[in-house]
Amino acid sequence: MQPPFALFACTFIGLTLFLGGCGTTDNAQNRSTAPNALRAQTRFALEAIDMSNVRIDGLAEKEFLATRQPQQIASWDEDKAAMRENFSKAARDTAREIGLTIIDTTAESAFVIRPVLLSIASGGYRPFMVSKSRVKLKVMVTDHSGKPVEEFVQESAVAFDLIGPQASSGGRLRLVASDLGRQTMIRLQELTKR
Repeated sequence: MQPPFALFACTFIGLTLFLGGCGTTDNAQNRSTAPNALRAQTRFALEAIDMSNVRIDGLAEKEFLATRQPQQIASWDEDKAAMRENFSKAARDTAREIGLTIIDTTAESAFVIRPVLLSIASGGYRPFMVSKSRVKLKVMVTDHSGKPVEEFVQESAVAFDLIGPQASSGGRLRLVASDLGRQTMIRLQELTKR
């Protein structure tokens, strides 16, 4: 009696897997079926990077700064300003190269790019170990009223180097900010074409 039952069980399991599928779902393909509001758009407003809730080496900014010397704290403020500037410049330059227009005021654009800095791993050099500076940035594209239209996360990293801007954590963060500005515009261009 056991062989017919085993045959039935194997057949049932096989049919279930065949008819039901047994793979993972691709979340990128299972998004909302709403029409793409960004399709064929070329004009966007760009806000400065929001750094209000950034985590640095796993710590809130206040906690991170409590572990630093006064000159490092002053340098951090300069690094943040430079990151904002580098991101904006790279985003604007890349947008111009790929046919997008970035404007200064949100009142003149139907869509606003709102970058939010999520985390920084400062990286650096320790004997026999070099670690990269890594930055994670969330980009929200909203309509003029502030309603989210699209959201994605960008990451970039730069390795420590004894020569050039990669020698300091601030120099690495500035390079990463420029890279994130470029990546953001390239991703935005992809979204306007789908």
